[in-house]
Amino acid sequence: MRRIFFAISGASLIWGFIPAFFLGASLCSSLQAQNPLGPGVLTTVSPDIHYDETHTRLAAVELLTSEVDEDSTRSILFDRNHWADNVRFSREIWCLEFRYKPMRTIWVDIPTENGIERKLVLYMVYAVTNAGEKSAMRSVVDRKIEFPEHKSVEIANCTCQFCVQAGNTEGSRTIEVNIPPILRNQPGSFKPEPFEMPIQFAPQFLLASDRILESAKTEVDPKTGDIATEVQRTTAVFYDQIIPVAIDAISKREQAEKPFESTVSVAGKTIQPNETVWGVATWVDIDPRINFFSVFVNGLTNAYKWENLKDGDQYVHQKGDPLGSGRELTRKVLKLNFSRPGDEFNMNERQFRIGIQGELDFEWVYQ
Repeated sequence: MRRIFFAISGASLIWGFIPAFFLGASLCSSLQAQNPLGPGVLTTVSPDIHYDETHTRLAAVELLTSEVDEDSTRSILFDRNHWADNVRFSREIWCLEFRYKPMRTIWVDIPTENGIERKLVLYMVYAVTNAGEKSAMRSVVDRKIEFPEHKSVEIANCTCQFCVQAGNTEGSRTIEVNIPPILRNQPGSFKPEPFEMPIQFAPQFLLASDRILESAKTEVDPKTGDIATEVQRTTAVFYDQIIPVAIDAISKREQAEKPFESTVSVAGKTIQPNETVWGVATWVDIDPRINFFSVFVNGLTNAYKWENLKDGDQYVHQKGDPLGSGRELTRKVLKLNFSRPGDEFNMNERQFRIGIQGELDFEWVYQ
């Protein structure tokens, strides 16, 4: 009985192992197709889109600071209180999915003005994906607003510049309008709408640190024995550099199916919905004293913020200034934090870590 039992169990194990083996092989093949890289962990940053990024409400300073022809006084379009203030500026917003590996290093022989030099290259492999409806959003009209083509409106105590100049601010004024101003900013008239669109990717990778140790001096008070340490730190910024020989070496090391895109070769590339592009950012001559740093990735989204600048109560934009002047614009950028617990000697990739203690591993910032 024992022999029969073991014979049956052995057969079951064999026949159970065969489909499991092929299932595992199929799964590994599928994962390899999705991630054509060598061993390593990819950190994923999902598309970050918010509805309030699809529009801005600010004053149209070009109208507030321009001169208006007297012949246009019959239209409420030039009544500054109704039309030039709190204007809605709408736009389509997109954001790519970003995945990246921890920082790595590789020694490469690089052609320079002084001949071939062997240099340490710091690099970061990444992938960007157009996630379809998760990567784009716009603001659309939620309901149809019907109103007459022309309508007479009576304005009591009108304060437009024409009534002020005529001294008619105490009475009322009747004018014809095409769009009643109350409908222009009526709440609930708009809603977010995800949609698919091709996205042009033009990245820039900037490595920066404001914690580079410049000097440290410790003094002991001979009277009290108190110890005081004075630390001076400096700031440094490094732009990614295009190094073709390094990209080839990195692509082979990471077992990529084809060479990674560089910042130049991928610039302006149109990424279709559900398409992924692999690239690598490279730096050389990095200050070896860096222990904490951030990589700022520009080009992952077209989201931005802007505000009208004022000098006291007056707008900086003046009559006759070009469109867009007198405004401060900041763009949305992905900030990746890294740390390197080590000294300035023998920099190597085993020292690099994702994240900085007490801070987020990554975050979106405006700058």
